[in-house]
Amino acid sequence: MRFFWLVAVFCLVAFLPTIALAAYHQGDRGDDVAEIQRQLIALGYSVQAADGVFGGETAAAIKSFQR
Repeated sequence: MRFFWLVAVFCLVAFLPTIALAAYHQGDRGDDVAEIQRQLIALGYSVQAADGVFGGETAAAIKSFQR
């Protein structure tokens, strides 16, 4: 059992830096933002267009989604 935990901790430490955790903020631009906007639109949240610009509408839609 101790060996299992040793291997688990090793894998976590070894691979954790390769896991990308992204945070987006108003003013960000790009394909990732456009994909987030497309997903929000598909879920019925109010975003005028998937233009790849993280503006006020995108921020409001994300806040609504998170509630």
